[in-house]
Amino acid sequence: MVGQNSLRTTQQGVSQCPSHDHRNLSISINVSAPAYLLAMANRPPENWRAWMAEVARDVEAGILGPECADAAEMYPESLLRATDSVLEAFEAEMRVLVEPSDEEAFGAVERVVLALNAVDGDAGHGGAGYCTEEREQLCEYIDLTLGEHGVDVAALAARRGINRAEITDAWRDW
Repeated sequence: MVGQNSLRTTQQGVSQCPSHDHRNLSISINVSAPAYLLAMANRPPENWRAWMAEVARDVEAGILGPECADAAEMYPESLLRATDSVLEAFEAEMRVLVEPSDEEAFGAVERVVLALNAVDGDAGHGGAGYCTEEREQLCEYIDLTLGEHGVDVAALAARRGINRAEITDAWRDW
């Protein structure tokens, strides 16, 4: 956890800001299909907001040094709102699909990925965008959301001759 690792470092006399690539923002689950479908996808911007709040609390409490205050602003609100908007549209599209065909499922994936590409490339976010951790969370979110709406993602990918983790790759720039 960011605070615990930083506390140890601070106690040793060296302040260390939480690293962009070492945030523990997602929980991976590996369960059977019925339990998998019960899992609710947590939108990544919720995770990012929670991380920024944790960093801000740790700076305020003196656990992290003041030089870490900028880390709490890694995700501008414009990026968070735009990402939330894209994911809300994806959820709405999936809600209206009843037993989606492969074409419908991949069409929804293509649209959400292209919309996320536009968010990632938008200069209006001050240079902020999706890096490795964000990419992994967004892909996991898409996978979970498909599963919540009755799509067997592993079977869908297999029918296309790809790995489950590759369902966004054909369109993804981030």
